[in-house]
Amino acid sequence: MARTWTPIPTAKAYLLDEPEAPLSPQSQLALLAMIGEMVAQDAQFIIATHSPIVLAFPGAQIYSFDVTPMKMVAYEDLDHVRLTRDFLNAPERYLRQIVTARPASLEKAES
Repeated sequence: MARTWTPIPTAKAYLLDEPEAPLSPQSQLALLAMIGEMVAQDAQFIIATHSPIVLAFPGAQIYSFDVTPMKMVAYEDLDHVRLTRDFLNAPERYLRQIVTARPASLEKAES
C-alpha cells in the first residue's frame, strides 16, 4: 500500500472513518502495520469500521453502536466477523439463497 498521507509528527490521536473503504485486504493489512508503528510511538486511534481485518488489530477495544447505550464487545462476538467467516467457509450456502435465478445473458453465454 502506498502511503497517501503522512502522520502529523506532533499528533497523538487520529480519527479514521472507514479507512478500509478504498483498500484491498492486502492494503488493509499494510494499514494495520502502519497503525502498529504509530501506536508503538504512543499514538491512539479511534476508527469507525466494518472491516473484520481492521477490527482484528491486536489489543483493540471494540465498541458497538448497534445497541443503546454503546458497549464494548469482543471481536468474536461481532456480527461482521461471524458473517464474513461463515460466508468465506461456505459461500454457496449464502449465494444459493440470494441468487435464485440466473440472468438469461449468462445462460446464453454458457451455451
